[in-house]
Amino acid sequence: MARISLELAALSEVPHKQSLWIVVESNVPVFPQARHEDFTFWDPVPDALVSVAPYPGPLRDETSWVFPDCYQSVPGRGSWYEVETLSILNPAQRRRTVRVRYLLRNRDGGGEEEIEVPGGRVAQLNVWERYPRALGTKSGPPVCPLGDYAIRIDASGPVIPQITRRARRSGRAGL
Repeated sequence: MARISLELAALSEVPHKQSLWIVVESNVPVFPQARHEDFTFWDPVPDALVSVAPYPGPLRDETSWVFPDCYQSVPGRGSWYEVETLSILNPAQRRRTVRVRYLLRNRDGGGEEEIEVPGGRVAQLNVWERYPRALGTKSGPPVCPLGDYAIRIDASGPVIPQITRRARRSGRAGL
């Protein structure tokens, strides 16, 4: 069994400071995984660590997805600050409409929004910046997903979503 590490930041073809999707093709079974760490130059312990598990594929009729274990920190509480990003890949050439529902655990209801994902593109939703409208309303009060919540996604065609949780020690800049 071989383990191969590739430093993506060193590759000129990899875009920086934007969402991207990596496709790995192989003639043998592989388990690709991406990890991102942020450091301050004086401290060998990471300020932040991001590690996501990929969708194994192949893509068929995946139009509904549920992420039951989402979490956003309440600002100012605890020694770590956690935020989540929802990325949605549309591998088709046609635009997809995606309904995203945030189902809150600490109170009834939740919020929902509808987004469009162009063909062959990735939509990145920084959940900590989202203020979806209350479930079932077009102009209801905004909802802030904090604490424990779940996400339900329903798309007009097959998409591949992914949740990424970023954990950072409180007091560190650059989320």
